Amino acid sequence: DRWVMDRACRHLRDWRTAGLAQLPVSINLSGREFNFDRPEITLQRILDKNGIDPSLIELEITETVLMADPSAAAVKLAELKAMGIRLAVDDFGTGYSSLGYLKRFPLDVLKIDREFVQDLDHDENDRTLCRAMISMARGLGLEVVAEGIETRQQHEFLRFEGGQVGQGFLLAKPLPVKAYETMLAETSLVRANASLLTAYYLAASQSGFVAELLEGSIVLIDPSINPDGLNRFASWANS
Repeated sequence: DRWVMDRACRHLRDWRTAGLAQLPVSINLSGREFNFDRPEITLQRILDKNGIDPSLIELEITETVLMADPSAAAVKLAELKAMGIRLAVDDFGTGYSSLGYLKRFPLDVLKIDREFVQDLDHDENDRTLCRAMISMARGLGLEVVAEGIETRQQHEFLRFEGGQVGQGFLLAKPLPVKAYETMLAETSLVRANASLLTAYYLAASQSGFVAELLEGSIVLIDPSINPDGLNRFASWANS
């Protein structure tokens, strides 16, 4: 995880040096790193070393990890939040979270797990659950990200219900870093809408994914979804 943090910050530094748009980067934080290490100290050192604005970093922590020890998690999240880092609860709906704790956590983003998205085309129960999660999250002032969007029907449903950000192969597949940099430099659409886009660093702690994803960065392009730019749809490799 420390290597992932350092690699992500070095990419941000290199993109800044190259004059490319500074887009936020999202990093998965494993349960081991969150519960037993001091990620706030590690990340602060890496940010300082690379001269990176903390607001460009978003940490994703799964619901299961947060609920292993909610009281301790709330303290640690507050420390990270005080640094200016954005915080996301990942895989929401797959664990056993208490809504009481959810409102206590200083979160910015709620990510709806792909389990609730993959059958939206034909499962009314999943549609009902997604509506409820989107409504609850927005009521709490959280940005909503839907994972695993693979069909136009899923995309349109989530957009209609108020989903703000999406990721999935329908929108874009992951790109190698060099290809992403080329797109960012040459695509006027991305340059014009850079402030409206969000880039997620493709990192996963699961065995078998790390090596491949650490060489990628994501892309999101679909500003036509909402002309005022409030809805930003992204793609992520592990969706």
